[in-house]
Amino acid sequence: MSLLLVMFPGAGRARAMSAWGGASTLGGAGGVLLGGLVTGSLGWSAVFLVTVPVSAAALLLAPRLLDATRGVGGRRFDAVGAATVTGAVLALVHTALGVPTHGWLAARTVAGAAVALALLAAFVVVERAASDPLVPLDVLASRTVATGTALAVLGGAARASTFVLVALHLQQGLLLAPAAAGLAMVPTSLTGFVVSVVVLPRVLRRAGPVRTMVAGLVVLAAGQVVLAGASAPASYAVDVLPGLLLVATGVALSFTPTTMVVADAVPAHRAGLASGLVSTGTQAGAALGVAAFAAVATASSGGAGAPGPGFTAAFLAAAATAATTALLASTLLLRPVAHRDEHAGRGAAGHRG
Repeated sequence: MSLLLVMFPGAGRARAMSAWGGASTLGGAGGVLLGGLVTGSLGWSAVFLVTVPVSAAALLLAPRLLDATRGVGGRRFDAVGAATVTGAVLALVHTALGVPTHGWLAARTVAGAAVALALLAAFVVVERAASDPLVPLDVLASRTVATGTALAVLGGAARASTFVLVALHLQQGLLLAPAAAGLAMVPTSLTGFVVSVVVLPRVLRRAGPVRTMVAGLVVLAAGQVVLAGASAPASYAVDVLPGLLLVATGVALSFTPTTMVVADAVPAHRAGLASGLVSTGTQAGAALGVAAFAAVATASSGGAGAPGPGFTAAFLAAAATAATTALLASTLLLRPVAHRDEHAGRGAAGHRG
């Protein structure tokens, strides 16, 4: 994504980002389907082996297919900053993923959270003192950047957790085999591809990234509410598929615009940094969301992963998160952006939305 932001700084950025979103959803479709087939035939651990040839192919093809971009000369890599922030994210994700098993107040969870906070504090100290910081702290002083990154965390939690919950519900509630569950998720990714490539560019031109993001989060919440009503026993076509299609539409409309909002708030040479902040926030939010909503499902069902009320409660919690994110985006981003655009002129208003 950082490469796209650097290579397409002007009017072509929206089209490039939409194409990237469409490619991501197609990759998701292939990943879900292939993951189900591999899990059903070779076991879940074999899924990790599939990424090896894919990653190797990417390493070989990227230098040949991507245009070379020049960085800013005379800068040194902030190894200490990279190590502390990476450690903080790893500690946070590792701790969050253990919550459904160990609980929120377990010593392991508290210790992991403390380590993550300590490393994050160390990262701030390192960045303040670094001559070439990995993340210049003045970037985070921007209200749009800070708010957009925080919203990426919440949005990542709402989006990623939904697909995990649906995958579990298909297998534990509808009793589908892993391969069949993978096939059942394919319409979601295909819908996301069509929306990303065909619908999203048009909506961005008319509404701008902020309003598009808000609309996408509202549609996402609506889909999660529909899924909350699909308690077992349920019909895939009648009870699950409509909610999945709404979720796919909401994800496609909200994910890419979040990055665009933050990237538009910084100078062109920092667009890659902005996308990195959003990506990191999204991934951290995904881990936290999966942990939190899995814990909700377990607590509400009385047993880990049991179908029924647990899934309903988890989907409703995810819907509340998506709706809250939409409200925060509308309140913290839409109004300030509209106020600035009023002074900047119609051109800026059309671009920032």
